[in-house]
Amino acid sequence: MDLQSDSFHLVSLGMLLNGPSTNNDARFFRVNSEATKQFSVHQEGHTNNLNATITVHSPTSVSINGATVSNIVCSPLPSVDPAQAQKLAITADIAGRRVAGTVVFENIASQSAPAFNRIHVFCNTLSSATSVQTKFRVPAPAFLSKLEEATEKDMTAPMPAEVRKVFVTAGQHVKKGDRLVVLVAMKMEVVLSAPFSGVVSEVMCKEGLAVPAGAHLIAIDRDADKK
Repeated sequence: MDLQSDSFHLVSLGMLLNGPSTNNDARFFRVNSEATKQFSVHQEGHTNNLNATITVHSPTSVSINGATVSNIVCSPLPSVDPAQAQKLAITADIAGRRVAGTVVFENIASQSAPAFNRIHVFCNTLSSATSVQTKFRVPAPAFLSKLEEATEKDMTAPMPAEVRKVFVTAGQHVKKGDRLVVLVAMKMEVVLSAPFSGVVSEVMCKEGLAVPAGAHLIAIDRDADKK
């Protein structure tokens, strides 16, 4: 019995059914699809991310990194605060054992992280009273690290997105880290912040506008004493 491995399988199922890029509709499984989904999670106390490759075989059977997980049953659970967390009860046959667990997606307000960036898995086998809690988080997408390195005058869209909110106007002085624009892409909110202090010289976007990757959004003239 390997509850840590079981926890990884359960968090993978939870990500597939209710992760940042999907909804919580169990019909996400399509019988006529052998689509493969890939994503990463980071387990607390570990150095490297854990990568999951899931292939859907049927409405109740998948392969996770080549291991068969079958007889999957998933149902949502009530949450004390739905705005802060979503819960799934999942049972499945893993390595010949019936495993049950609860996957809790914690919603943490953040400028750069996906909507659900912490996941708690409470896992046990149905034949044992032993239970273990494992904590995971969703690594921030790679494009976000590029935002932190921005040094150019113009802030550009890192990916195709919709402009959700514009916080600044032309002529406004901003400090490094001030919020400029909120984008929505792949069901995630991404806040673009000022990479340096300066004066907004031009606003080239508006709320509700769909923009392609690389679109110029905000131009900032850096403060003279910061050059």
